[in-house]
Amino acid sequence: MNRDDEAEEIDREISANFIQENYTPDIDPLLLMKQSRSLDEMERNLSLVRKYSESIKVTKSLKREFVRVQVPNDESVTLDFSPSGLQHHCDVQFAVVQGCITALDNILGIWLLRLGSEFIANRSSLLRNRWKSMGTPKLSRRAMIRISLISALGAAAAGSVFSIGRMVLGWGRPAPPSWKIPLAPPILGAHRGGGALFPENTLEAFTASRDRFGCRFMEVDTHATRDGVPVVIHDPTVDRTTNGTGPVLAHSLEELQRLDAGFRFRGTSGIGGTDSTAWAGRGIRIPTLAEVLLALPDGVISIEVKQHDPPMEASVVEAVRRAGMQNRVLLGSSRHGTFLRIQALAPEIPSFFSYRSSIAFFIAAWSGLARWFRPPHNALMIPPDFGVLQLITPGIVRTAHRLGLPVIVWTVNDPEEMERLLRMGVDGIITDRPDLLAAVIEERPESG
Repeated sequence: MNRDDEAEEIDREISANFIQENYTPDIDPLLLMKQSRSLDEMERNLSLVRKYSESIKVTKSLKREFVRVQVPNDESVTLDFSPSGLQHHCDVQFAVVQGCITALDNILGIWLLRLGSEFIANRSSLLRNRWKSMGTPKLSRRAMIRISLISALGAAAAGSVFSIGRMVLGWGRPAPPSWKIPLAPPILGAHRGGGALFPENTLEAFTASRDRFGCRFMEVDTHATRDGVPVVIHDPTVDRTTNGTGPVLAHSLEELQRLDAGFRFRGTSGIGGTDSTAWAGRGIRIPTLAEVLLALPDGVISIEVKQHDPPMEASVVEAVRRAGMQNRVLLGSSRHGTFLRIQALAPEIPSFFSYRSSIAFFIAAWSGLARWFRPPHNALMIPPDFGVLQLITPGIVRTAHRLGLPVIVWTVNDPEEMERLLRMGVDGIITDRPDLLAAVIEERPESG
């Protein structure tokens, strides 16, 4: 069976399973449900789980704050969505806010408790006499205030330590699969296949960047068609990159692949050159994820799941597994909830840092806690800066390497910035201009 036929068979089976709703991936329903952080997300995860197993039982309390989930083997979990329970389901993004709220709760609660005790002690002769008989010294108001503040700060500090340990350092978090990127640095990464040179996220872009510039690391984005097939496209609509209109999700695979994915593209053809020739009418189309995976068997592909609702993670995981690329992809999403569903579906597939996990890494690195940090993913893929804040520094690169994490920076199109980052020791760069990156690497003394 040739590559095209194999990709077509994978896509056909994924679509058939999606339509018939009898596809049963290797999913841990309890893990998936426990990772829900709100009732709305729980409902979305529940719909995903029930699609594969109608025997999942869910019982809600009258207040809708506690939800009990039971699976066929009689295992169960109770999810607490009450305000206090949400502390255990929040993400790193909310750790600081949650810590402040907890601290304020502690301060207010202990302060009110102390005021109440003082009021009772001062107003109740019975208690006052009892205290005297026990030889308890009477505290002044200033001493009471001091004790209240010290107690509140102590409780807040203990709560903060627990929150930081859980949210930032990863206490209790499942470890990612053992994986080492199978490419030697410096890694040439093509953003959407080299979107400044070729029509982005197309087979023509991926193969041209590989063959012309030696790119073996590709960054791709994926959405699902109406019939459930994952296709490689960045936007939720087809308007910007094709001659069609409307959401990707509104098109079947057959309809989508009739569109011209080179219709609107104008770009550069190489270093210093401009290609003004229209790419329309060359037969360029939106590829399926299976086609891209099978076309790049010796590379590494970073797959960002762009579609969050309805969930499409199961079809992405199935495409990766059927193509036999589990050790040559990095899965992830900008939405932490989507990543958690990916983790529940495919704990064996490597992943890249989400935004929230990146925040946790930087908090650990900047606070001196990096030696206790447990990386939740396999590769640190981040931009060089965030506004005026420089994210990539020699210290950050060294910290990541000590933790066994490759550092891959996106999206860098300036040759001077590429050279600066390579001097810092980053493992790879993702760019829209793989021609420029290849030239920078070729001119470095190490390459000679």
